[in-house]
Formats: sequence, C-alpha cells, structure tokens
Amino acid sequence: MKPAARFSVAILAAALALCAAAAEMWKPLKRDNLAQLSVDTGSIQKEGDVRHFRYMVDFRLTQGDPKVVYRSIVAVAKLNCTARTLSLVHTDAYAQFGGKGNIVAKTRDTPQETAFKPLTKGTSDEDLYAFVCEGKNPPPLTPASRAGVPIPQAVPAAPAAPAASMKK
Repeated sequence: MKPAARFSVAILAAALALCAAAAEMWKPLKRDNLAQLSVDTGSIQKEGDVRHFRYMVDFRLTQGDPKVVYRSIVAVAKLNCTARTLSLVHTDAYAQFGGKGNIVAKTRDTPQETAFKPLTKGTSDEDLYAFVCEGKNPPPLTPASRAGVPIPQAVPAAPAAPAASMKK
C-alpha cells in the first residue's frame, strides 16, 4: 500500500473512532458510594413497547478476582415498558472507568441469559425503567460522601468473582 493510501486509511479510521465516541451520550442516573449508573441516551431506540439501549456501571472499587479485574461494565439491554421486564442482551466488562480500556470479560449470550425477566424492586432496574420508558429525569446527583458514607480511598481488588454469566 502506498504511503498516501496508508495515511488516508489511518485518517478515516481515526475519524470513525471519533464519531463513535461522540455518538455516546452518557447520562448519569444514580450514584452511591459503590458505583454510578449511566444510560447512553443516544442509544435508546423504540420498537413498539420495547426500548433498546445501552447502560454503564462505573465501580469505585475494582471488581472481579485476581485473574480478571474490571472497573466498569457496559450492557446492551431491552426494556418491555408495558410488561415491566428487562432483557440483558450483552455485557462487556472493561479495565477502566467509562467503558474504556481493554474488554476483560464478556457475557455468554444464551437464550436463558437474554430472556426478559421482571424488574427487581428497589434496584437500578427501576431507575432504568423510569428514565428509558417513562422519560423521567433522575434527581440531581450528590457526592456519595454527603450520604454519610465515606468515599473509599484505596482501590483493592475485590475478592468476589465476576458474575457467573461473565467469561474471559
């Protein structure tokens, strides 16, 4: 390949990567002393009663085990707004905050894993439903330390293994 053609390909690849990054519009929904939940508002698509979207969880402490550690997950999900059910289509675990860095684990996308399941009361399922299905804006985020819980200073690897549905 000629140098000019290589340069053109490199410019095109950089522009496409920049467009993909710019297309992500993460809206924080909830934050506590352990994690922050955000939705990619640019990913929300309506198909009848179902909404397709991406969400991200950034963890304050490293998650995983000594072999596989991660700081954030990005999930592709579907919500059936009428049935109040959620389907996790696919999840990637990333080495860094914000869904950045290397993907260190992925879910197994089996029919059982991706099946619609009822929303779990008192969890982030309800926050996702309120925003994605009902269009409700979340309350303003406040620093976790104001909630009476100190923000962890150290970032040790958590002893718990990643979710059973995660694989390397």
